[in-house]
Amino acid sequence: HAGESEEHKDNIKDFLRAVTTEIDALKAKGIIKDPDFYPDIRIGHGLHGGLDDETLELIKKTGAIIEINASSNMSLNNINELKQIPIRKYLDKGVRVVLGSDGAGLYGTDAKQEALIAAQLGVTVEELESMISFEKD
Repeated sequence: HAGESEEHKDNIKDFLRAVTTEIDALKAKGIIKDPDFYPDIRIGHGLHGGLDDETLELIKKTGAIIEINASSNMSLNNINELKQIPIRKYLDKGVRVVLGSDGAGLYGTDAKQEALIAAQLGVTVEELESMISFEKD
């Protein structure tokens, strides 16, 4: 749930810094041999604080995926309007993004609904297909 609240804009950056620091230390000790290794990282929400240069660099370095939960974010009042969801900005910066429901039963949504919202935000069919491929990785 990093980046879910505007009050904690550094959550994504702080988390990714901690991960990279620990992984780099394990690499330096020879415990991790693969220089490109990072664990699978998925950032739920990613609304706030993910688009500054340092955070974007950390997202790309670690291969983190940003999960966009549009219906949930509206229901939780994390945003006031859909255009506040930075999905287009992430995609334009080459960040891997997926769609999520954050509890479909709670928010009365499903994958089709989330895809329709993403389309309203300028996500193309090709980009939606790419998001599906990230889920299969």
